[in-house]
Amino acid sequence: MKWSVFLHRIHNEFLNGEAFNDFRHSIVTEQDLTTFSALRIREIMAKSYGLKKNSKTLIENVTFRSGQTAEDKKAYSKAKQDRWVFIHDVFAAPDIMIQDPLSPKNFLPIEIKLLKGKGSCQAMATAIGQSLIYNTKYPYTLVFLGVMRSAKWGKYKFRCEANEDEIHFYNTLKTMNVDIITRMAPAATQN
Repeated sequence: MKWSVFLHRIHNEFLNGEAFNDFRHSIVTEQDLTTFSALRIREIMAKSYGLKKNSKTLIENVTFRSGQTAEDKKAYSKAKQDRWVFIHDVFAAPDIMIQDPLSPKNFLPIEIKLLKGKGSCQAMATAIGQSLIYNTKYPYTLVFLGVMRSAKWGKYKFRCEANEDEIHFYNTLKTMNVDIITRMAPAATQN
């Protein structure tokens, strides 16, 4: 499969695909959402490239910060030179890094944030800032904002639908090759 076709498929799955509808376990923390997303991306990559589930190729081509297995931790560590982006001599690293199994020069960094309360504005700003940093090294970055249905504080509630100003903002980010996807994420503590 061509890399551009695979990227389009990943984008669509995050946006409204079935792979991210079927939450078989509760999403409580950002690490849960990152792990869930990375494992789903591996499933999509396996189907797209004809790879065996949990193969070494999958583990090495979809690395993520919160990997639990020894193989995940080894692959994440091995990929640090590809993952790290330095700015002012400090590094930023995406939550998930996808490498093209057919062309190791192609990468997709994905920044994951779970919005669930008062810190949501800061989390969004951090995700956007980090994605712009990644674009100093990579041609395209995806930001996935998982929103808890309980993301409410005071009289405010986070809404997933973008208004005209937000659409303009997201379109501006797209010109910088940053794509932001917002989607509801189920949780054990939903109201």
